[in-house]
Amino acid sequence: MPCRKEEKKLAKKLVLAVSTYIQNNWLLCCAKIYSKLGDAFIFPLMDLLGIDDRGRNVDRSERTWLGVRKFFERKLPELKQVRDESMDSDDGKSRLYGAVLDEVIDTLERQLSEMAFFRSGEGMDVEIDEDKMEFSPLTNLGCESEFAKLDVRIVASGGSTSVQTHSRKNIVTTNWLLSDPSFTTLSNVEKRNKWKWARTSDNVSDVKEIESNYLHTVKMTKRLALMKKAELKKKELTRTMKLHDECKAQQGPVTPSNVGILEDLTEKELLSEVGYLRVTVAPDIRQRRREKHDGKFRMVKFSCDELRQSIQNAVKPESNLDIDIDVLLRNVLKP
Repeated sequence: MPCRKEEKKLAKKLVLAVSTYIQNNWLLCCAKIYSKLGDAFIFPLMDLLGIDDRGRNVDRSERTWLGVRKFFERKLPELKQVRDESMDSDDGKSRLYGAVLDEVIDTLERQLSEMAFFRSGEGMDVEIDEDKMEFSPLTNLGCESEFAKLDVRIVASGGSTSVQTHSRKNIVTTNWLLSDPSFTTLSNVEKRNKWKWARTSDNVSDVKEIESNYLHTVKMTKRLALMKKAELKKKELTRTMKLHDECKAQQGPVTPSNVGILEDLTEKELLSEVGYLRVTVAPDIRQRRREKHDGKFRMVKFSCDELRQSIQNAVKPESNLDIDIDVLLRNVLKP
């Protein structure tokens, strides 16, 4: 009976924790922005490509590389217009949506510019046969089909069959070796001789030798990878101890109880604290931010005050629950 009561208490605490998390204003704000981005770009693209069984009403003649190019030619100007309108809005959440769209547009334009098919006709350095592009596959469904076959065979074998055996079964099945008329019309003696040839002939011995050499190479590569991993782990441990010694020399490392020492630390000492936190308890702590200048991104170092705030947020975070998200976004994302 006591165990049952403890389970109920833990269940209530879990429900409370999850409820607090999903009712967080920041989470709701980000969820709404993702929903808007999905309706504007992600879901229409999924419909066009037929991802996750979507786009059943889409004309299949549009589901080609030419159709995808037309989609981006139409969608990018629409996204830019929405971005500009959102960035000029007085609403903080709209400005955040505009900033997200700006990053999405920049990424799309950069990636599309790297593919000759999506570049404009001016300065085209590669000749493309657009008639052939009509028949080029858009997705990797062929590869997914092979994985589906493997899943079925694993279920049928109970999961105890080796990948090598699955591979051999796939070869036999793909080539229709046992069901082709050239095999089924043979007599029993001829079938046994052909099967024996397929298992013990010189050609098969050559293939097995090639396979054995390949597997040996894979085994050695795996061993070298494990050795490299152990070496990197040793280096990481050595670096951690070095950073710990540097922090101790400046009355650190910083903890919730001695966070006040941050005011007396120099930039170099603050960077040591950031480095130690990154390899111990705060792997996502930042010391630089990305800024866009003249159409190009570059990394800008944090000031000492920003470093102190970053360390304090990682060690002893403080939140003002009464702050208005919209006001904060308006102040940060100024037009």
